[in-house]
Amino acid sequence: MDLSGKRLVVFGCGYLGRQVVEKALERKMEVTALTRNEADAEFLKGHGLEKIVLAELHENQWHSEIAPEPEVALICVGSGGRGLDGYRQSYVEGVRSVLNWAENYGKIGTLIFTSSTSVYPQNDEQWVGENDSASGSSEGAKILLEAEELLKTSNAVGRWFIFRLGGIYGPGRHHLLNRARSGDFVEEEGDQVFLNSIHVTDAAQAVIAAAGSGEKVVGGIFNIVDDHPERKGEIVRYLREQVRDQPAPRATISPSKRRRVGPRPSRKISNRKAREILGWKPHFSDYRSGYAALLNIRE
Repeated sequence: MDLSGKRLVVFGCGYLGRQVVEKALERKMEVTALTRNEADAEFLKGHGLEKIVLAELHENQWHSEIAPEPEVALICVGSGGRGLDGYRQSYVEGVRSVLNWAENYGKIGTLIFTSSTSVYPQNDEQWVGENDSASGSSEGAKILLEAEELLKTSNAVGRWFIFRLGGIYGPGRHHLLNRARSGDFVEEEGDQVFLNSIHVTDAAQAVIAAAGSGEKVVGGIFNIVDDHPERKGEIVRYLREQVRDQPAPRATISPSKRRRVGPRPSRKISNRKAREILGWKPHFSDYRSGYAALLNIRE
């Protein structure tokens, strides 16, 4: 589908939201962004975005400031490091606010919500798909499932997509690289756990793929991860070998403020559904290709 001229509203313009805005502008979409962060607003202005609303998503003051009935909307928020209360405010109350806006001002054509693979509790190192149990592996994950349920049961959208994202990394967000640079590899608790990751540009491209998908695609839940999960320790070992003589990249974006309390489950998340239905596939198919791009090295 040609997205030129289609209206997109991005609710939350942090690390991933910025990437989506840039890709949408490249495709000549009419983009409006809502953010609570003045620095993010200035960044977007500097990249040519004119329609920016500075507001808290869970409140309703912004409802009259954004033109209703966009073809596409994206809810891409974070907790802002405010703990479980921040999770609930950003995700549950944020989704509720967007749906109330749509109910009162006009239906959203396609609504995309970024959730997390943390909703999967499986810990047996097996492959997990969208039809497998999702009961939450942490209190934060249970809050995400509550937000997902609001979206599933709403009549205010034409179709919805829930993207369960793996751990996002990319330029400016590379804590495993920082660990690899800190010295010789030392085993840490959790290094045997499989990580399911996604490069930020591939996550943004998945949003664009959903926005541009044809009418035959009815929406649903999609895992957005790369093709090859790997144990955390193996990734750090690999990076340690690569960075011995490499200068450290300068971080321009602060790392994610999400923090897990308790053990992290170990499972391998499948992206097969997104590949087959959305026609999407990650450009950076595994951590090697993704980090090679960050380090400007050839595989």
